[in-house]
Amino acid sequence: MALQYKFFLVPYVSPLNSSYQFLSIALAEGFNELGIAYGANIDYWWQTDKNSFLFGKTDQVGDVNIYESRFFEGNDAALKQVDYSKINILIDHNDRLFTPALEDKYIKFNLILRTHYNPKMHYRVNVKPWAFGLTQTMIDSINSTINQPIKPRVMISYRKLHDIRKLSNERLVPLLAKQYEIFNFESQQPSDSITNDPLSLWSQTGRRYDPDYFVELNSSLLNLSFGGTPIIPPLPLNKPSRVLGKAKRELLKLVYGSNIPAKHYTLIQYDSWRLWESFASNTCPVFSDCSQFGITLPVKPEPGIHYIAVDGFNFEAAALQIKQLGDEKLKQIAQQGRQWALQHYSPKAVSQRLVALVAEVKQ
Repeated sequence: MALQYKFFLVPYVSPLNSSYQFLSIALAEGFNELGIAYGANIDYWWQTDKNSFLFGKTDQVGDVNIYESRFFEGNDAALKQVDYSKINILIDHNDRLFTPALEDKYIKFNLILRTHYNPKMHYRVNVKPWAFGLTQTMIDSINSTINQPIKPRVMISYRKLHDIRKLSNERLVPLLAKQYEIFNFESQQPSDSITNDPLSLWSQTGRRYDPDYFVELNSSLLNLSFGGTPIIPPLPLNKPSRVLGKAKRELLKLVYGSNIPAKHYTLIQYDSWRLWESFASNTCPVFSDCSQFGITLPVKPEPGIHYIAVDGFNFEAAALQIKQLGDEKLKQIAQQGRQWALQHYSPKAVSQRLVALVAEVKQ
């Protein structure tokens, strides 16, 4: 008998407090493709083209319960109501360093899907690496202008300036500017009819949806897709590690000054929408090497085949590689990266990955 899945979500409040639960959205979209039955605790995620919610409220009990970690924030009573005779999954895409994946109160969950997974955090065995990936809305928005002519330019479109992004702007961008136009994109406020509509994509995504952005992304040869903050382990999980970490940093400063080699760092909070939007579009992503810094994804892209990888902090070598490859090769890498992303991180692909994990739990 087929398993019944149920999602536990928090409701949309406003564009500033949208609780954009994109990982659940992608899973539900994939379930629809796979013909897997599911329900939810609330109606959520309005689909204008279908005139219905993606998630429909049901009182039916699930065999597999998928909880957004936000569902439990400030709501300890909800945690006490979890039925541990069922298979329970926690989605943890929180940006902070200390997240539900490390909290003892979730120890009885069968699976915790953790984006920004980093092995230096020493997670329990029930914590599995996950990724932002792609929703169908993202894919459709990109595909609608996929045939845009590609301009020889580098696009920068960060919403927040993480530390690794600052470094790339300081050290990589001036080198690329010798060869390409640097295009800084900023989203404009949409019309009142959209901003006042709680069912619009702009509102539901927490002000992230911008059709103009996807046009410009598809029109750019390269896109800087960095994310995260480089820090020196041990990570500050407890007082001894904080003391040891501080001592190690001071020692490295004495030895190397301000040029501490990248091998001593780990990268936290590296995942982002910008990364996956870049992978799925015409542009060629430029990102930290996924074999370094503790970056852990369910399936990793290959440097030079799916994206341009920066080796540690060696932005100079990355700029030289881009110059030597030439525009046509960069376009080829972009298309290979797009096919890779759609193969491994489309809604159908991530849903199949989850179903496989559930099957392992049942064994």
